Amino acid sequence: MLSQHWCKFLHLIMEATMATLLCMLLLFPSIQKPLRQTKSSARISCLSTSIVETLLRERPELAKAQNDHGTIALVHAAVGNKLEMLRLHLRFDPSLAYVMNQQFSAFHYAARLGYVRIAEELIRHCPDSGFLVDRQGRNALHAAILEGQVDFVKYILKTPALHGLLNQPDDDGSTPLHLAAETCNPEILRALLANERVDRAALKGRFSALDIFFDRVEPAKTLKWNEAYTLLLHATIPGLATGDIWHTAEKRIAREAICQIQSLTQRYTQNTSLTAILIATVTFAAAFTMPGGFSSDEGPDEGLPILAKKAAFKAFLISDTIAMVASLAVSFLCIFAGWEDIDFLLHYRASTRKLLWCAIAAMSVAFASAMFAVLAPGNLWLAILISLPCCALPFLTYILAMWPLCKLRLRYGGTFRPDLLEQV
Repeated sequence: MLSQHWCKFLHLIMEATMATLLCMLLLFPSIQKPLRQTKSSARISCLSTSIVETLLRERPELAKAQNDHGTIALVHAAVGNKLEMLRLHLRFDPSLAYVMNQQFSAFHYAARLGYVRIAEELIRHCPDSGFLVDRQGRNALHAAILEGQVDFVKYILKTPALHGLLNQPDDDGSTPLHLAAETCNPEILRALLANERVDRAALKGRFSALDIFFDRVEPAKTLKWNEAYTLLLHATIPGLATGDIWHTAEKRIAREAICQIQSLTQRYTQNTSLTAILIATVTFAAAFTMPGGFSSDEGPDEGLPILAKKAAFKAFLISDTIAMVASLAVSFLCIFAGWEDIDFLLHYRASTRKLLWCAIAAMSVAFASAMFAVLAPGNLWLAILISLPCCALPFLTYILAMWPLCKLRLRYGGTFRPDLLEQV
């Protein structure tokens, strides 16, 4: 086998030979194929920078050679995120950044793919290349928003040379804010609305961003829809009535919920009843297998629980009873899930959810108090160590489950309305 050094040596020889052959092909037109047939722009972008440098030095016109799709090698380098290759082409001819194929420019592709470093290099050589528009009149910020490239949007927002893109409409009259509303991306909306240069009152015809958001995006029982609505509501011009919009959204969600009420209720009831029955089974069994066992001594205490007089044991009995009763109540309420009335089902879901959480919390406390009653006399620190996470478990799980909603409430205060999330 060849050693690693010989492999590197052969690789260098092959690279040098390839460069020589390419130069010969370029210097003698009689042995070349037409550029449009060989798709040379794509081939050039795949070569090493040293070979491409040789090619461009011998035949500078190759930099503007196009393939069948009208794409030059610079665009291929941008799409492939090849920064050094891009720099090489721009060093030979900075005007290449202004060349567009049948659809987009290199800066457009950088925006669509989220390549910030490629965009920075293009702007450094050609400051105006960021203002090119496609056939629909959309600039790079439009493209980044449509593709959900949050980092690229933030790059444009913090680059003073590109601030002219912020309120530029496309051929349909849509500004970047209008497109962000259509795509329902809260992170992009938050970034745009945080920039004071973005015109929040911009109209597409006679419609604001909030109007377009509500017209194009179906109201959904999602945090994303609710956050996007809240952001646009914050940005609304003072005096603009938004109550009708929210009321209409509620009616739409209610209509959809009525259509899907059977399947939604069935799925929720299956999961809830299964959990409730499991808790009821465990807590019922725990009531007859007392922690510490039963006394076998003859006398008045015979057959009674050994730990009956301990406070922790009494806490176990109370919490175990609460868990069993709450879980049985949930199981019983699931019988009424077949009632196809949306108001009742909203109440049913809220009630069963609270009862089930109460059952889980009581079961955790029952386990913790039972372990404490058994372990505390001989090993107090271990009893405390086991009991604390058990008691904290229900609260931690509730916080984790509700954290996305709590985060939005903390961020937007009373403006955030999770009403739609409560619909069935």
